[in-house]
Amino acid sequence: MTVLDPGVNFGFVFVSGTYSSTATSIQLDAGQGLLLKDPAIYGSYNVSWLQYPIKSNIQDDLTKEIVRVTSLVGDTLVVIRGQENTLASDKSSTSAKYVLIVSPTAKLLDDSNNQYDYIQQQFGTQSAALSVIDNTLQVQTSSIIALNSDLQLQSASIHSLQGQLGSQSLATGIFYTNVQYPPLLNVQEALDQLLYITPTITSFVNSVGTVEIGSTVTAVSLSWAYNKMMVSASLTDAGNISPAIFSYNFASLSVTSNKIYVLDASDGTNTANASTAINFSYKRYWGTYPSSYISSGSILGLSQEFASTRNQSKAVDGNGEYIFFIYPTIWGSGTFSVNGLLSTAWNQTIQSFTNAQGYTALYNIYVSATIQSGTGIQITIT
Repeated sequence: MTVLDPGVNFGFVFVSGTYSSTATSIQLDAGQGLLLKDPAIYGSYNVSWLQYPIKSNIQDDLTKEIVRVTSLVGDTLVVIRGQENTLASDKSSTSAKYVLIVSPTAKLLDDSNNQYDYIQQQFGTQSAALSVIDNTLQVQTSSIIALNSDLQLQSASIHSLQGQLGSQSLATGIFYTNVQYPPLLNVQEALDQLLYITPTITSFVNSVGTVEIGSTVTAVSLSWAYNKMMVSASLTDAGNISPAIFSYNFASLSVTSNKIYVLDASDGTNTANASTAINFSYKRYWGTYPSSYISSGSILGLSQEFASTRNQSKAVDGNGEYIFFIYPTIWGSGTFSVNGLLSTAWNQTIQSFTNAQGYTALYNIYVSATIQSGTGIQITIT
């Protein structure tokens, strides 16, 4: 039987940054992951990836795409691109925002129809089986009536025996134990053992997420959720906190490097913990420029994204200009392929670059050897 995709009300989240047509790891704005369902719990599902503001005629959105969400960790999604006969496309516009929307798609409607047909078929098969069961039950009912008569006779004998005993004995001082559990002295202890739920922290996020290296974070808000009531909790830089609160704000900070916050919570028997981090990241840049030399100020006007590696694949329009790819020298030298073929038609220089936060580092500047006029040039760096 077909398993339907899970749904969620108001599943509308904002995407952070821009992405190529081959990107499968998608970062949401801070805290947006809480608005979606976890595929590890509810199963994978399709979402629509659109430009924002959403166009009045969806056909005017040339980058519209349906993707399948297969993993969700915090605010990071892993997706399968180009679902339901849509094409994987670059989401690289710096003048637009992008959103993911959980809404019924053609797949969900088709799966619903298939499931309905399956249930109808099963109902027909089960109706025949129920007729056989009904006949069997009629035979068993006759046996039960005969057994009931025997029980009535035995009940009369038991009442007679109770009268002869004259009193009842209380089962006091009796308890159960085995090699796995300690002695359980009363029903409450047994129920506590059977119904115990291990504590977990179901979510823990911060309001900052990833910022550009050179930034100074002066404030951060943390929020979290538990799967049950806790009796104690503690938080990095706050110490012991009330287990009845689910957020904490830090102000007057001066954070300039990666910072990890750890939350511990106990139900009195076991302790759960989770962490969330403020990450400081480099950016990489790409785009076109009319000159084969580009300054730090002009680099800031190119397309850009947070990254931790030189590896990337972009579709670039030449615009009758030189094509640039720029990233920190600590990521090493790159090998270029253009439209699937190895390319050496690139000039490399090393330049001191100051980012928008005032942080200066050495960057590799790769520029095409000639002016480019093509459109959708697929460039891959490894």
